[in-house]
Amino acid sequence: MYTFDYLNKNRLAPDFFDQKTLVIAKNLLGKYLVSTKNNFLQIGEIMETEAYIGTKDLASHARFGVTPRNKIMWGKPGFLYVYLVYGLHHLVNIVVEQEGFPAAVLLRSLKPIQGIDIKTNGPAKLCKAFNLTVANTGTNIITSNKIFIADLKNKPQKIITSPRIGIDYAAEPWKSKKWRFLAKKKTLQEY
Repeated sequence: MYTFDYLNKNRLAPDFFDQKTLVIAKNLLGKYLVSTKNNFLQIGEIMETEAYIGTKDLASHARFGVTPRNKIMWGKPGFLYVYLVYGLHHLVNIVVEQEGFPAAVLLRSLKPIQGIDIKTNGPAKLCKAFNLTVANTGTNIITSNKIFIADLKNKPQKIITSPRIGIDYAAEPWKSKKWRFLAKKKTLQEY
């Protein structure tokens, strides 16, 4: 069993989020998403991510320019951007790169480690497990004691890349860019 103090001492430093999006998306694999929901510790190992980079990326919310919904993407790195799809499902992203450049990494799946009793093998499922909603947009995961990412030096055995999922609306070459990263340990269906 992990403790909050141990995980907090191993949280990611601010400069981790101020790198290139593709580097961050790969390097988040194996890190632990930590939440202290209702003073109850929840931990999930990040197993799958997707990168969204700049206004030219036709799969990114930034393609429309700044809107009330996506303006956080132009902010400082290390903040959460949570949005609702189809009016039903919340998805969580982490704003990355330098302030003023819209980039984010979507957390697609987690392996439950501690305090999670539902499957987290999809972006909506992991938001449900961690009770993340649009109200969490703007949360600073660098300083928050409610949600952050810890690095316990757990590296994937192999990283698989593939095109991003659910972006059929995006034109080429954006639709086919291999900006989805998956930690290959076990099949995600087991999570």
